[in-house]
Amino acid sequence: MSVSVLGALREGLRWTVSRNGLLLVGVFTGIGLLGSVAFDSAVASLGESMLALEGEGEVELDEEARTLLEDDSIAPLALPIPGAAISLLLLTWLLGWVAASVVVVRASVADVRNGLPDDLVWRRLAAATGNELLARVAVWAMVGIGLVLFVVPGLLLAVLFVFARPGVAVEDRNGVDAMVESVSRTKGVRLKLAGLLVSLAAIYVAVRSAGVILTAPFAFASSLSTGLALVSTLLSVVFVAAANVVWLAVHGRVYAQVIEDEAGADGDETGEADRPKEADEWDDPPGVEW
Repeated sequence: MSVSVLGALREGLRWTVSRNGLLLVGVFTGIGLLGSVAFDSAVASLGESMLALEGEGEVELDEEARTLLEDDSIAPLALPIPGAAISLLLLTWLLGWVAASVVVVRASVADVRNGLPDDLVWRRLAAATGNELLARVAVWAMVGIGLVLFVVPGLLLAVLFVFARPGVAVEDRNGVDAMVESVSRTKGVRLKLAGLLVSLAAIYVAVRSAGVILTAPFAFASSLSTGLALVSTLLSVVFVAAANVVWLAVHGRVYAQVIEDEAGADGDETGEADRPKEADEWDDPPGVEW
């Protein structure tokens, strides 16, 4: 099995700036804004509760904390909604983000750049979303523990499970099967995949950093205007969405390399690669047959 790191990075970036890539950046932006509304509403609700408790003499806040809680710019997208509605928004944001991730992987693996076929988007999407969520939680937990403890084990686990998401999204596997199959598929290319993940992480950080730099002037001035705070939040969400699509698209393109290689190997094993084509498969002149 062979993997081209540069090829996967190049193809993933090209797919991201395609029509479908930019469309899904927009989808992630919308989902991200929904999450921002939920988080900002939770922050505002907590602030109001703290100020109310202070008014009743239950807690004592210093001047700096009180000023911060009274500043509307820290939660510019907050809505006056109850806790149950905030919880529902957070759940919708989480499931929407995971479902969109499944669609990005499917489209990038298929290298579909203009228009999204219904089958590619909706095929067992609910089941894939649930399995993807479970697999991601398991992988994040193991990789996180490995990174915190010794770093290298965390990177190794990230490499071993790099194909878990495509296994769920493209092959409709359950989360456990996709993780097991991912370990098998990384054999022989784990060093290259480690290099791919490090390179991809650098690109992800670069995109996010560009967003931080661009939004910095708005963030510094956000205390002067709620409108500037809204602009800062919007730009930040857009760059997070773009970085996420790049990450997913590159994963999809390297997975496409692997399954193409597997298809070629299967053809060699069955002798199909060397089998002569049938007569009607050749562009023979009239009267000439194989």
